[in-house]
Amino acid sequence: MSHNQLNNFEADTFLKQFWQQKPLLLENAISDFISPIDADELAGLALEDDVESRIIIEKKLDVGSKWEVLNGPFDESHYKNLKGKYWTLLVQAVDLYVDEIADLKTLFRFIPDWRLDDIMISYAPIGGSVGPHFDQYDVFLLQASGMRRWKLGQFCDDNTALLDNDQVKILQQFDTEQEYVLSAGDMLYIPPGIAHWGISESDDCMTISIGFRAPSDSQIIQNSCDEVISNICEDQRFRDIHIDSERHPSEIPAHVEQQIKQLISEKLLNSPALIASFGQMMTDSKYPQAAIDQQLNLQSCIQDQLLLSKSPDARIAYFIQDQALLLFANGQVIPCSKDDEDFIQSISDNCIDINHESLTAAQINIIDALINLGVYEVYDENPI
Repeated sequence: MSHNQLNNFEADTFLKQFWQQKPLLLENAISDFISPIDADELAGLALEDDVESRIIIEKKLDVGSKWEVLNGPFDESHYKNLKGKYWTLLVQAVDLYVDEIADLKTLFRFIPDWRLDDIMISYAPIGGSVGPHFDQYDVFLLQASGMRRWKLGQFCDDNTALLDNDQVKILQQFDTEQEYVLSAGDMLYIPPGIAHWGISESDDCMTISIGFRAPSDSQIIQNSCDEVISNICEDQRFRDIHIDSERHPSEIPAHVEQQIKQLISEKLLNSPALIASFGQMMTDSKYPQAAIDQQLNLQSCIQDQLLLSKSPDARIAYFIQDQALLLFANGQVIPCSKDDEDFIQSISDNCIDINHESLTAAQINIIDALINLGVYEVYDENPI
């Protein structure tokens, strides 16, 4: 499967008129789309210990519904017990296990790589649903097979009323404003906060969800503060810049407030650790990796006739700071030179063969650091 771009889609127009503003239906976004994975294969992934998966079951009552969530890994008995029920299987990070699913991410590079999250795939028989809900991130919903009816509703926020359920966030009220039925190759974009409700209309209904990372303001501030605080010496403490003996001893004077604001401004707002903490957070891997061989490097791989391939879960971003460049990879930061920008872009675009390319000493050091962080996987050039 190879797709270079979405049909009848202008990235600039989309970003100006729809991104984080309003939904957009893209009919036949990918022509003649055939899912790289079928329902049985998806169910098989959910049997694996290292794969994150859930099953959401709807129990229809005389008034409304009740919802139950089962967490994987599953076994065959779980699926047998679902017969005759309304349910949905959701499997996270399928792009880590199916190369053709990972390839879909290249269609969305009009949005920064560091915003892209993993790709989830859901399967549901007729009537299956995860209920009316809303998300706080952008998502593209690509219909992989079968048909799903999507209802779009009101704008929601943290004050929107939810059903009393600790397992799943279901809206108490859903007001349908738009309605679409998607077939294979159709895609629906939904911005943050828009209520939506997808209901399967066939027994082969699979939907691919391409979501985007959106850390909360509190997460960004917390991470930034933690990073800055870790670099402040405990010996640096509050000092009195002026004490007025005429004031009441219980009063905190106004100049102390200004002193604290100046302290925060100097230590936090002007700290290079701010962008470092953000870059590390946005490239951090959601799923644990196997231990990396600390002795492994590009030279040793060449000597042992091993090849390096960029890992499907590798996350890379960079930030230019004057003449320096901060390279972020899998939640860590590597200081580089601005002269390395083109090389790092080539790595990010996966358009350079580091196994056979003639690299400078600085470039080799970058590759060695990326190997150590799990950005590259090693495989045998001549497998037996």
